[in-house]
Amino acid sequence: MDRGSNMPYLPSIFNDPELLNKLIDVVQPSVKQAQATPPPVAPTVDPDMIKNVATKMADRLLRDLSISVDKVGSPLFMKHLQDPEELFDFLATSQVKYAGRPIVNLQYNQLTPEAQTQYIPYTWKEAYPAHVVATVGVYKDGLVAYLKSLQSQAGPDAQGKLLSATITRLVDEVNTDLKSDISHEEVKSTKEQPVQAWLPDDTHLDSVSDTLTVETPLVPGKAAGTIPVTPKDVKDKYGFDAFAKKVKVSKGGKLFDYEQNTSETFFCDILQVLHARAALYASRTGAYADKTYLQMVTELGGQYGCNFAGGTGAGRGQTGAGQAGRPTGLTPAILEELASLRPFNSQYISFPDITLFLDKYASYANSGEVNRVVDAIKTDMNNFKMFLMVPADTFQMYNLTTGQFKDLFRNPANAQLGANALYDIIRYAGSLYQQMLSNLQTAGREHLDAGSFRAMQQQVTPGGPQLTNLTSLNDLRSLLQQGTVGR
Repeated sequence: MDRGSNMPYLPSIFNDPELLNKLIDVVQPSVKQAQATPPPVAPTVDPDMIKNVATKMADRLLRDLSISVDKVGSPLFMKHLQDPEELFDFLATSQVKYAGRPIVNLQYNQLTPEAQTQYIPYTWKEAYPAHVVATVGVYKDGLVAYLKSLQSQAGPDAQGKLLSATITRLVDEVNTDLKSDISHEEVKSTKEQPVQAWLPDDTHLDSVSDTLTVETPLVPGKAAGTIPVTPKDVKDKYGFDAFAKKVKVSKGGKLFDYEQNTSETFFCDILQVLHARAALYASRTGAYADKTYLQMVTELGGQYGCNFAGGTGAGRGQTGAGQAGRPTGLTPAILEELASLRPFNSQYISFPDITLFLDKYASYANSGEVNRVVDAIKTDMNNFKMFLMVPADTFQMYNLTTGQFKDLFRNPANAQLGANALYDIIRYAGSLYQQMLSNLQTAGREHLDAGSFRAMQQQVTPGGPQLTNLTSLNDLRSLLQQGTVGR
């Protein structure tokens, strides 16, 4: 069997002499009897019966395969879990499959009667423009596997409990709409049978330069490189070895390539850069492909014995926590870039502006602690978007009322969680901005224009936009807690 295919590898019994001998001992009497008895006339076998048996066997093998997404880059939000129709629409639009079959098949009416038996027919309640057919097929086993994979992501925090409760309610609604019998126990997450991430081999994950610089892994940007990175490059050592021949590594001012150095250190330096990039993409967008990219690079790094915990990527310090937050290589150009950042605005909250500051500061800070705070802030951003009916990156703060804020969400509980997440985003991002100011004061203040430094200070001083946002959000949280509408 082709080991590069998607079929799982099954070891042959002929590779196990002990097992083979035992089998021979068992069947030996029958063999002797067969030698003394004329063989019976072989019965006529129905070809359709063979086909059905083979199909069932293949189907059982495919159950071990993972969920795949043909149309990547469409993240799942909480609004997609509000009712079965929303979920089915997302699964159909994103072309999510399980065991090679679409979980929601828009071509249900065109399937053979035999193929239709694998699906439960479903008629859309709403008229979606993208749907040209009234009846679709829902693959029950695939739907259970998908919900189970979502349940596995529900942690013990408030957001995780909300996700778990939402899935529990959704299962009941799915059973009502499909007249199915999916039990909550089926959807319950188990660590023994996790759903593994999977993408087609030609999925575009990243673009890198032909020279990877360990100290600045995020340069160039995701779309600016000349060499594409796809799943086949990072899913195993064989594919990665071919990828490693295409690039060079710049580390400590020295240049290395595949011909000069094929040690595990060389491979880990490449993976270190890819890991830093994948971690940034996964935390920023939360797209399925980016999360899978990070998982594949992490697993491959484990095979080479790479240590990403204290990595060099995205500002992860090599010199330990003793110099926490001390930026390195503060050239005049870098100082000018940092001084130009304005992540806070009293009129609105902009996730892109805050994210730009987080990425720039983390790239130059020499602290693992900074990166942990940055990751936590980005997680809050992604969670906040999950609570919204319509995901957005910018939120008006001027004259915002609790009623207007609630309208962004489907229920008051989501509004309360969203307000708490926004408060934490502004608070922790402000703490990092204050830390950056302290560092610039002691490690480059003399190179900054006095006016530029004052403008930076005004971002986080009393009366400035960051503290104004915190005051407004704190008032909003209190009113939401009391159930009061208005300001």
